[in-house]
Amino acid sequence: MVEMIRQEGVERPSQPVFEALLYPHRSLSPNSFIAVMLMFGIFSVVLAIYFLLMGAWPVSGFLGLDILLLYWAFKSSFADGEMQEVIRLEKDRLTVKRASVKAETQCWEFNPFWVQVRMEKPSAFTSRLALAGQGQHLVIGHFLTSRERQTLAETLQEELARQKSALMGNYS
Repeated sequence: MVEMIRQEGVERPSQPVFEALLYPHRSLSPNSFIAVMLMFGIFSVVLAIYFLLMGAWPVSGFLGLDILLLYWAFKSSFADGEMQEVIRLEKDRLTVKRASVKAETQCWEFNPFWVQVRMEKPSAFTSRLALAGQGQHLVIGHFLTSRERQTLAETLQEELARQKSALMGNYS
């Protein structure tokens, strides 16, 4: 998901002209997670009892293992859902900060007058949005939908063009 903020008439160089907060969409809430785990757990216990009564007791152990693996998969997905990227355009720089639970916060800086916004395969599900400039190439928003990546690319290109034209207007 993308939350974008654009500010008009920015005077101080450190104040952002444009800022976007990117984070993955999470369709399963914590309460829904508990409900799914309870339903799956009850179903597995009923099946385990059935297989025990039929004499196939080893199946019960595998059903317990299934519950543990499902729990681990959901928890891993929730941890990935905590990732976020902040794209901040100021008068003199474009910064991207990436934070996640699993890794340290990373930060990249680009010169807004040299950076290029590149959308690779814009109509495909596997499209990639990247910033490139001064020897750096950074893929951003990999967890966004292709439509969200396209919208972000267009907005970033517009804001960068506005920055460049504002600067050129000051020199003419």
